[in-house]
Amino acid sequence: MIEDQHNTRGDMHTPLAAERELQIYREFAARLVSLNKEDELLWYVAQSVVGRLGYADCVIYRLERETDTLVQAAAIGEKTPLRRQIKNALRIPVGKGITGAVADSHTPLLVGDTRADPRYIHDLAPPGSELCVPILHGNELLGVLDSEHPSPGWFRESDLETFKAIAALTAAQWAQCRLISSLRSATTRLRVAEREADAANRAKQDFLANISHEVRTPLNGISGCLDILAETGINDEQLALIARASRSSDDLTALIDQLLDFSRIEAGTMQVKEETGRLETLVEDVLGAFTKQAARSDLNFNVKSDIAPLPVRTDHHRVRQILFNLTQNALKFTDQGQVDVTIERQAGDELVLRVCDTGIGMTRATRERVFGRFVQADASRSRRHGGVGLGLAITRSLVDLLNGTITVTSQTGVGTTFTVRIPVNEDVTPAQTESPVDSSIPDCSDIQILLAEDSDTNAFVVTHHLTRCGARVIRAANGREALAALAKHRFDAVLMDVSMPEMDGLEATMRLREREELAALPVIALTAHVAEADIRACEAAGMNSFLSKPIDRASLYRTLGQHIFKQEDIGDRV
Repeated sequence: MIEDQHNTRGDMHTPLAAERELQIYREFAARLVSLNKEDELLWYVAQSVVGRLGYADCVIYRLERETDTLVQAAAIGEKTPLRRQIKNALRIPVGKGITGAVADSHTPLLVGDTRADPRYIHDLAPPGSELCVPILHGNELLGVLDSEHPSPGWFRESDLETFKAIAALTAAQWAQCRLISSLRSATTRLRVAEREADAANRAKQDFLANISHEVRTPLNGISGCLDILAETGINDEQLALIARASRSSDDLTALIDQLLDFSRIEAGTMQVKEETGRLETLVEDVLGAFTKQAARSDLNFNVKSDIAPLPVRTDHHRVRQILFNLTQNALKFTDQGQVDVTIERQAGDELVLRVCDTGIGMTRATRERVFGRFVQADASRSRRHGGVGLGLAITRSLVDLLNGTITVTSQTGVGTTFTVRIPVNEDVTPAQTESPVDSSIPDCSDIQILLAEDSDTNAFVVTHHLTRCGARVIRAANGREALAALAKHRFDAVLMDVSMPEMDGLEATMRLREREELAALPVIALTAHVAEADIRACEAAGMNSFLSKPIDRASLYRTLGQHIFKQEDIGDRV
């Protein structure tokens, strides 16, 4: 085949051959933009360009930068007995042989008789003549385009110009292929990094959720038993000790809530849930939550409100959380004097929360970083105030979530004022007014409740609260036992733990909802899983309400009143 081509050598430079060569170049130029993979480009150049131009042998070398070595990457002729497979692929160090010399000097070579050239490296074909051109992108060597013929003197200067043109076109697209490959690699690495980051975030959230569950479960037993112990006729000193233990339990619960909120904020899973409600309930909430705490510290605690009794749409839970965080922070850092909380509505569509204290105040440096994560005004070992430095960081994130603003003014030794401004929308839709539900002990003398709870301590605490109001309680240790009890007895409500062995509360709820006679039975979740996804899972399973551990007795009674008794009958039950 090579000899035949040698015999027709003169045909390559006729006008007809020149036109055919131009056509091949035009097709090559048009095809280049679609050749985005390096191997695909090099094999196309060898087979569909060099081969179609009438050259029977061609090898394209790729420069391996790590070893400064030329590697045979694509070829035609005796080197490729099978499609796209190179036989006896050579690796030639830069500077060695004719090919290595071209790579080293960046200068094309036309060797008329390789038999007399000591640089020649024997491959499959016998020596004769060789044409070798560097493939350069600017000053960067990408590879070498090489062709051999067994006849000495076969190549001409016109062949050299042809190969230089092919090398130039190839170099431009080769560099583009490498850029695309680099971008693909970078994109792949970015996606892998994102997946790893997401997995790490999920693992962290799962870890914190599990820690929350494992801590809340015994906390429920501790706080519940303390409540029960306080009712046993003990003396004032013992009551004071119980109060201290209860405050420690509340502090631990608050810390867990902060860590979970921080995890949700970092993961971007904290969501706004707008509802219609009345802002004036904030006054009752903050008074009920902090009046006793302020009294224990001999502080004057004042809550002022200038809010019209009109329903507005906002995330009332997050607004309450913001106000509670700021109030708790003020009480924490105020040793004497007072804490003033102001709640007002300005310009009709802006809620303003202001918390002012006469506490220790802050320096300018502390003010500038006070909303940072894990930042504390005093982080020394001798600091007087505890906490992990997340409260204000979470508050800032919640304000941002509600499209609001938060500012702080402070003077060391004088006090601090935090001001929050949150946009709210007045709801012109007539709101359904709910009758207030008394949190005192209701009369449940004719009520039977199924308690599905695997923890003996938690079951003891909840059973005590229920029997104290006259209810009859049947306990199931898991979801399977709960379904069995429902098949035997009639119940007015089910208090369902979520995490239980054999069958969890979610599956048990879904199964009981499949029974027509139980479709309207109130099912109230009692769980230490408190993430928003957990709440949604409970709702999806068919649960009517959600109580998080540690269980607050007043909340338990209030929820029972809402779901078991008709609204008009609640007042008569307490």
